[in-house]
Amino acid sequence: TDAVVSMLSGNMSAYITTGHIPRAGEGVLSGAFPCYGTYKTLDNKYISLGCAEPHFWENLCRALGREDLIPYQWSKGKKREQVLTFMRRKFRTKPRDEWFTELYPKNIAISKVYSLDEVLYDPQIRHRQMVVEVDKPGNEKVTQVGIAIKLSETPGRIRSVAPFQGEHTDQVLGELGYSEKAIGELRQKGIVS
Repeated sequence: TDAVVSMLSGNMSAYITTGHIPRAGEGVLSGAFPCYGTYKTLDNKYISLGCAEPHFWENLCRALGREDLIPYQWSKGKKREQVLTFMRRKFRTKPRDEWFTELYPKNIAISKVYSLDEVLYDPQIRHRQMVVEVDKPGNEKVTQVGIAIKLSETPGRIRSVAPFQGEHTDQVLGELGYSEKAIGELRQKGIVS
């Protein structure tokens, strides 16, 4: 939670000072300008641009064959809408992965926007152990989200998988003072499993 809230510092500071709650498409980092936002691609997936720095924007405009757009990185009004319209149409002409393969090597701040299933199998996510296979009783493996904070001296680890439904019923009820007979009666009545 702390890490996520700290990433809101820009928007949070703006809200604290102005009282205005930022909305998608209004802020510099939320799609208000063509250089920084997400675009739908031919395959109905998305790419994300982070070309706030002038050199990234210039590289993008050159790669798209539109050096004439370089001066309009932060334009407002009609010109901004024209550039946004061009970008939206342009990125709809190729699949997401093709755009990434073409633009990333040209020093352009571009990223693929993944669906959850793609995150699950991303090599970097697997390498960072953010998706792990955990042993489950009965020689099964369960896929789980890994531990985000990586500490060298006290690394986190997943100690167990989630229990089966009713796996700890007797233990919990026993700790609450129920006798074996009372637990059996609860089971017989279908109150617990």
